[in-house]
Amino acid sequence: MLTNSRKSELSPDISIGCRTGFAFLNDNIAERKVLIGVYGGNIGLNNYLDGPFDQLPDNFLKGDELRKAILVLSPELDGTIDRFGNSENDTVRYLIAPYMSYEYEYDLGAFLECGKAATPRAYYACLNISGSSRSYNSSEETKDQPPSSNTTGN
Repeated sequence: MLTNSRKSELSPDISIGCRTGFAFLNDNIAERKVLIGVYGGNIGLNNYLDGPFDQLPDNFLKGDELRKAILVLSPELDGTIDRFGNSENDTVRYLIAPYMSYEYEYDLGAFLECGKAATPRAYYACLNISGSSRSYNSSEETKDQPPSSNTTGN
């Protein structure tokens, strides 16, 4: 459960952590909250609150699982990243950020349209800000199960 949060002025379905600035949307399909935004000021400061994917648990990654997942989304990186998503010279790491960097609360309003999606697949595609450039066929049959990424239990 998200503690020490407040409801957004935009919608009662959006909660914002008072300490963290993490913004969550009540999932319309599954009983959970989905991380939709991280306060951009924290990203600029590169502090502990700059997003949950900043510190990946590398010691728990098996084989090339992460690298393969990155290449599904960015096949042009094949041959240029290691199994952790680091560049060949280890100066850059692939950014995993399926949430918005927001400066103002009203920036989060972009997610309010997601509730109008015709299918679960279209709904979750709308919530995934990093996937917004991909097109999805909203009439395609899909399971009514949410994807496992872009979520948090807290």
